[in-house]
Amino acid sequence: MRPIAYLPIAVLLFNLSFSMVSGRTHVRILNRLGNGTAMNLHCQSRDDDIGYKTVKDGDEIEWSFRPSILIFRRTLFYCDVQWNMGAWLHFDAYDDRRDGRRCSRECRWMITSQNGLQVYNPRYNAWESVPFDPTTI
Repeated sequence: MRPIAYLPIAVLLFNLSFSMVSGRTHVRILNRLGNGTAMNLHCQSRDDDIGYKTVKDGDEIEWSFRPSILIFRRTLFYCDVQWNMGAWLHFDAYDDRRDGRRCSRECRWMITSQNGLQVYNPRYNAWESVPFDPTTI
């Protein structure tokens, strides 16, 4: 057998070993809207639906998963959030193209009434404001 024929097998074995070593990734979304304001949240991926949840002020929601080991398959969890009967706002809670290195083990998000959507940056040990995606449901 020609050496090039072993390349797909080598890539698969590398991805499997990386997945076993890297373990699970956790996503946490904190409600810090204040004034007792609850938020409605719906998060899902192509394969998993976390469901619709009501998160009380001061509480958080968390889930974990193993990112895809396949190079051609993207791991993406996206969420829609609403409070005070306002419009549903969209954001990507985990995108392996963006977050694979930035928050490989834990991606933390916080929603506040003053600063909107914030993501925790472990490199700088600080929260950073990010815009919601203009997509609505």
